[in-house]
Amino acid sequence: MQVRAFVRDASAPAAGELLSLGAELVPGDLASRETVEQAVQGVRAVFSVQPENAPIAWTENLCASARAAGVTQFVQSTVSGTGLHEATPGWSNPALWPEYWEGRHPYWEHKQAQEQAVRTAGFTHWSLVRPPMIIDNAVKYAAILFPRLASDGCIVSCVPEEIAVPYISYASIGAAVAQIMRDPATYSGATLEIADEELTDAQLAHALMEGTGKPVTALHVDAARARELGVSPRIVTQHLWLGEIGYPARSAAARRYGLTPVPIAEWAKRNAAHLVVGDPAKSPLLSTRDAD
Repeated sequence: MQVRAFVRDASAPAAGELLSLGAELVPGDLASRETVEQAVQGVRAVFSVQPENAPIAWTENLCASARAAGVTQFVQSTVSGTGLHEATPGWSNPALWPEYWEGRHPYWEHKQAQEQAVRTAGFTHWSLVRPPMIIDNAVKYAAILFPRLASDGCIVSCVPEEIAVPYISYASIGAAVAQIMRDPATYSGATLEIADEELTDAQLAHALMEGTGKPVTALHVDAARARELGVSPRIVTQHLWLGEIGYPARSAAARRYGLTPVPIAEWAKRNAAHLVVGDPAKSPLLSTRDAD
């Protein structure tokens, strides 16, 4: 499959990685209709993903430009649960916003608007991919998501112990999109709420330990204690949301669509060189009673 990558800076390291994999680089910006139109010329299919809270005009311009260029297939990535947010607890109750929704209304509304732009654009084939928690963020954003992992080998969480959170890797998202593009008719009009694996915090700790060969523990605390231990208020809010609402994406759905979910332990093994894990045995934070 020949791939064209639309990049802001063709000289950036990330663009260089795409080039080394055989992609054709086309520089431009989603905010520039002219460069978007140039990028989609001669293209059969488009995979689209935008940064958080990106202007909906970016998606609309891409859809319009792709349609005008004769693109027949469009695949949009949003997030698990898109379109379900208004029916979930606390969406219309300002008293609950600090716990679940404060500052997040635009996020979900943008994702819903992106999907609607794709559905109504008139493509012969369109598909929506809705990933849940991205496990690769355990590398890129470890200091935010798991602030005690590098120093203490510990996942500090206020997600209830029994809650299994769905995770997926970038590689699995890419594999899903590639499969969709190879078989546009089968996936036409489909919304894929897919995951690699659903794990409790204790199971996630075990998967990281299995993949890296280093001990990892899970420490469950309340929201106040989580903030004291360095978990940012936004991530604490996410933990509360995961406990009460959560993502509907499931690995079983991936299998139903003919995809092969990758266990998180296997992902950790492949990425062990990039995962920084401290030693719980040397951490003053943990005790036998508190750690899972």
